[in-house]
Amino acid sequence: MFSSPFRPFALLLLAGVIGGLPLLAQENSELRFYHERGQTPIPVKNWAAPLYFQPSDEESAFIKRSIEESQTAAGANTSASSTFDPSVPLVFVATTPCRVMDTRGNGFTGFFGPPTMAAGSSRTVPIPTSPTCTIPTTALAYSFNVTVVPQGPLYYLSIWPAGQTQPTVSTLNDQTGLVLANAAIVPAGSSGGVDIYVTNITDVILDINGYYVPPNALALGAGTAGAPALTFSNDASSGVYSPSAGTIGITSGGNNILTVNSSGISTTGNITSTGVISGNGSGLTNVNAVTAAMAASATTATTATNFTGSLAGEVTGTQGATVVSNAVSTNTPNAVVRRDASGNFSAGTIALNLSNFSGTNVTVLDYTGIDSGTPTPTPALLRTIGSFTKAEAATSITTVWNATVNSVGTGFCQYQLRIDGNAPNSVLSDGSGAVNYGDAQAVSLQNYWTGLSTGSHTVSIWIRGSGTTSCAANEGNFDQYVYVTEQ
Repeated sequence: MFSSPFRPFALLLLAGVIGGLPLLAQENSELRFYHERGQTPIPVKNWAAPLYFQPSDEESAFIKRSIEESQTAAGANTSASSTFDPSVPLVFVATTPCRVMDTRGNGFTGFFGPPTMAAGSSRTVPIPTSPTCTIPTTALAYSFNVTVVPQGPLYYLSIWPAGQTQPTVSTLNDQTGLVLANAAIVPAGSSGGVDIYVTNITDVILDINGYYVPPNALALGAGTAGAPALTFSNDASSGVYSPSAGTIGITSGGNNILTVNSSGISTTGNITSTGVISGNGSGLTNVNAVTAAMAASATTATTATNFTGSLAGEVTGTQGATVVSNAVSTNTPNAVVRRDASGNFSAGTIALNLSNFSGTNVTVLDYTGIDSGTPTPTPALLRTIGSFTKAEAATSITTVWNATVNSVGTGFCQYQLRIDGNAPNSVLSDGSGAVNYGDAQAVSLQNYWTGLSTGSHTVSIWIRGSGTTSCAANEGNFDQYVYVTEQ
């Protein structure tokens, strides 16, 4: 007698005995098996199979070895990890139920047909080479329905991956000798085959209704722009497809709109954004896109842009010699063309604000108009010029003041540039941080500041003097600006 093996792999016992007659419980069917030993047909019916299959550690190791053996035989890379990850469950791919093997004959031959299996015998069944069922070599496990037609009591039948040691478990036990069936999931063995062992003489029928593959083995078809591989329930002509290897296309209404590949992103339509469009490398080259981004309000810029060619008939030439027809004359300082919210082009100006730029930032403060005051020995405020914003804590500030100064009477007038009412830390061209001048002198005062906090600061001119009745600044046409540099 045979020792009774364990049966943890039996997934679903489909047959039983009621009143001495064999019955088969199947989903939505009344399939009947017969006790006769003739060629009474046993129909192929469907049965339930789980959507996912998680192989055991032992099964996973064997699946990996089988993949490596197959790849070695084919001369391919033997790294099985690229196709099989033991931690990820396999996914079920359903097929029309199909008969793989029938040892009674009925048109089956070779590995898949007669003879009847003898007592204590085993057989290797190469599933992927089945002439009746199309099963891919990428299948890593199978969903079988195993039926036995014994000629007497059958102690047990075992089915396992080909090439692996026979397990001490049974797939089916039939000690009553009746026609019996059981469903089982069996990993694919060497060359995709499975081994079958029977303790007693019996015919074996093997049906399959699907197989299991890694999730990454399930691929979409390439599709076309008119029939995308991935679509949506409300629009079958819009979705994603792949026109060629390494390229993804997005289609809308049957037309390719966006293409993504190793060269970047290209589009046949317009790009509309309510935010900021930025990029590295050559950046945006479409001049219409640049002008459209200029709002009618003040514009912040960190670099100069050369406009070349024609822009809707409004702009010709380059930035250095801009011609804006019907707007401003040729070579007007600071002239630009911008598009308003209605899409019309009009002349305007652009203000440079570099306070948020990491590097050297320059703020130009306009100091036009004449200021005069009566000097005293103690420095007094002559005029507040304007303010600037310091962007970074670790930077320093350099100021340059150019002006024409004048004094009335004998003696001298001394002029000093201050930030927030404070004298500079040091000077670049004048040892006292101030300049002493008499009548009608053009002066340039440079000061250096450290330790200023980030944020807004106020720039002002202070005076003091001796022996004069009046000190006047900016009486001539020398520059008339204060330059504040952060670096």
